[in-house]
Amino acid sequence: MTGWDEDALAGLRAAVARGDARAGLALLAGRPLGPVLQYAGDVLVAALAEALDGADAAARACRE
Repeated sequence: MTGWDEDALAGLRAAVARGDARAGLALLAGRPLGPVLQYAGDVLVAALAEALDGADAAARACRE
């Protein structure tokens, strides 16, 4: 999947609300970050704080 359908967006919102950085990163993978920058930022801050695998690469992608 390359976009954000209702289910994916709902899952991302839920991951942010739960503070579940791992689930949030999984949802961000392979999707455009532009439409969800605020949620992506929230997930990435948590993922970087937890030093999760893939957090650095996802944060760099967000800058682009």
